[in-house]
Amino acid sequence: MSRGLGILCAVLLVLAGCGAVGGGNNNQGGSSTFAGQAQGVYSGTTSNGFFFQSIVLPNDKFYEIYGTLNGNLYSASGMVSGQGKSGNGTYNAGVVDYQYTGQTLLDNVSASFVPATSIGGTLIQPGNISGVSFTGTSLPLTSFNYAAPASVANISGSWTGTQLDGTSTTLTIDSSSG
Repeated sequence: MSRGLGILCAVLLVLAGCGAVGGGNNNQGGSSTFAGQAQGVYSGTTSNGFFFQSIVLPNDKFYEIYGTLNGNLYSASGMVSGQGKSGNGTYNAGVVDYQYTGQTLLDNVSASFVPATSIGGTLIQPGNISGVSFTGTSLPLTSFNYAAPASVANISGSWTGTQLDGTSTTLTIDSSSG
């Protein structure tokens, strides 16, 4: 899959999952924990050699696509999704790891973050005491407008890529068929 198609998958998840994204921290019942502090789009690497791109939504929902990056070719190996909770520089989530083989694993993410700057932590997999560590930085705001409502018009057009079996494919998104 091309890098652009990987990013498209992430954008489609956002469009399907939230309809719009917006800023702001929401106080949860007067406690010292605020939802959405970890919100943002991050890109980085893992200790087992994967490249990842992730998004934490204002409601602390977590989506990540991971795989290998060779030059401009991005080959997706799986996707991680789950509901978390952020506050005071920490983010924790129970997630499902959807691997390209069809296997799914229930994992946990434990991370620390600096808002709009970086995220890093560990994905703990069943039977793996040490887990997989990851570090990432926020994507530059020039590559997207995180605070703008999701819009099909922003991703309309033709997108090309390669499926896992090597077959070339084209996806066309028509903004007028909304």
